[in-house]
Parts: sequence; C-alpha cells; structure tokens
Amino acid sequence: MLVSDGTATDKDWKDYRWAVVAATSCSAGPICISARAKWDWKRPQWVEFSAVPSSKGLEAKIRLINEDRKDDDNVCITVLFLSSDGSALSILHKNLHSLPQAVRSETVDIALRASLLRRITSIALGTKQCRRGPHEDDDVYRRAKARLKAR
Repeated sequence: MLVSDGTATDKDWKDYRWAVVAATSCSAGPICISARAKWDWKRPQWVEFSAVPSSKGLEAKIRLINEDRKDDDNVCITVLFLSSDGSALSILHKNLHSLPQAVRSETVDIALRASLLRRITSIALGTKQCRRGPHEDDDVYRRAKARLKAR
C-alpha cells in the first residue's frame, strides 16, 4: 500500500518507481516541494517535480529531461500529496511524451483549499515509462480522484 488510507495502492499503480520527499517551508508560503526521479533506470532520463503555493492552491512544474540520444518515451508521472499520517490529500497524474535529447516542461495549477495545503507534509512521486501509450493509468487516476472526493 502506498498510503495509509488505501487511496492508492501498488496494485493500482503498477510498475511505478516511488520516491517519498518531505515538504519544506519556504519564502513562497507554508510549503515547497522539490523532487527528482528516473523513469527508466537504465537511461539518463529524469522527471523533476516542484510545487509552490499559489492563489489557487499549488503551482506545480514538471520537467522531463531526456539525455538519451535515441530513446523517446511516453512517461507516466503520479504525485500523491500526503499528510503526516500518510493519507492522501490530493493526487496529480500526467502522461507526457519525451523526445530524445530534449527537455520538456509543463506547469499545472492544482486547486487545493488552504486547509488541505497546510496539512501536506510530503509527496510520493511515482514515475514509469508508459509502455501501453499516452493514456496508460488514466482510469486508475480517475478512480483515485473519485475515492478522494468521496471522503
């Protein structure tokens, strides 16, 4: 199980590599988050994720860094925003395409109430190569979001 409340399980998010990173306080607001993980362990390919508070909740930046000369990939990126007890407060999932020897950046606004934002103590950043195409795990994401809204 990835989180204490069962919102996201290893059974749901198959083949992901997870990195758990603590949120820190910063000049931008109550929390700042920065993490880096590989999506293909054998190649020089990384996902960088960062988030800072915004007027809507969080402004997240995702960067795909692909230093491989030939390999292009669809990349699955899932971020679980966690409370101190390990329960998921919010979730973000993106499928992005990475070209060889390229950097791709995307900014995402994440709507979060201030009360939830203050409770985030860490994130779990999950990455993998989406071998089944650019929409792999979209259904898993929809189910996880529905479970979060049901609480």
